[in-house]
Amino acid sequence: MTTDTDMYALSIITENRAGVLRDVATVMADYRANIQMIQQSIITTGLNTGKAYLYFEFEECGNHGELVADLARFRPSSTSPCIRRSPGYSGHG
Repeated sequence: MTTDTDMYALSIITENRAGVLRDVATVMADYRANIQMIQQSIITTGLNTGKAYLYFEFEECGNHGELVADLARFRPSSTSPCIRRSPGYSGHG
């Protein structure tokens, strides 16, 4: 059973293009991050209008620093990926 101590959230603002969700999920899979939930939406106001906002909740992958560095290197985003502990996780499904 998953507890809230081993769940994390990842937020990314990225270009709205085909394949970007696959690309991010592939990098996460390379780090054995078990994705529990994905949400994607298109930003409609502000500096990032027209870009995609991706949000993932995943089980502990063990090396967050390298995961973020790889996501930043592969450049799916216009801003740095942000990972945080997801304290409110209660299971989705």
